[in-house]
Amino acid sequence: LHEFAEYTRPVGKVARMLLTSDLVVYPAESLARSGLRELEDMGGVKHRPRHLRIQPQGYLGFKAHDEDETWSLRSHLGLADGDLIVVGAGHIQPRKGVDWFLQTCHHLQQSLREQGDKRAECLQFVWLGSGYDENDTAVSVWLDAYARRVGIEERVHFPGAVHDVAAALEDANLYLLTSRLDPFPNVAVDALSADCGIGVFRDASGIADFVEE
Repeated sequence: LHEFAEYTRPVGKVARMLLTSDLVVYPAESLARSGLRELEDMGGVKHRPRHLRIQPQGYLGFKAHDEDETWSLRSHLGLADGDLIVVGAGHIQPRKGVDWFLQTCHHLQQSLREQGDKRAECLQFVWLGSGYDENDTAVSVWLDAYARRVGIEERVHFPGAVHDVAAALEDANLYLLTSRLDPFPNVAVDALSADCGIGVFRDASGIADFVEE
């Protein structure tokens, strides 16, 4: 069961699955807690069902299609070898927390500057995924407005979807999972496989459970 109950509709759908299934497998304990809360709220069931299991998913290594093996995110964006790349990923929509990504990136830069750390001037912020549109008044225009307001607009990049996320993450120094809620996204598994740093919000994803453990 690869979803949080909080955003699964209709309300009660997850609780019904927990009640009627012979076996339920979650990728992380935080998702199981989400489902159990709904089960208690909707059905009054307070005990943990015996047919519930936790099994994190593995690395898929998915590629959309074959491409030039020499492709790299750094060269695609024209970034210097000394630039430090902070990456977020996903279709641009409210749940993915692209606004929180930019806010976290700005906070990171400001913190480094306050410490006199020269790395602050090397940071580049890249969001991988489709959905950015200058005419999108639901999300995109507010991202632009925020980036300009805090002075990071020249460091923010929206290259769209890439054919090989794993290859893109090989150039990343830090991957930030800033979704409001996200079960166990494959891109986070790709980031762990690429051995780049990873930042998550506690209790907001199954990956946070994995990182803490």
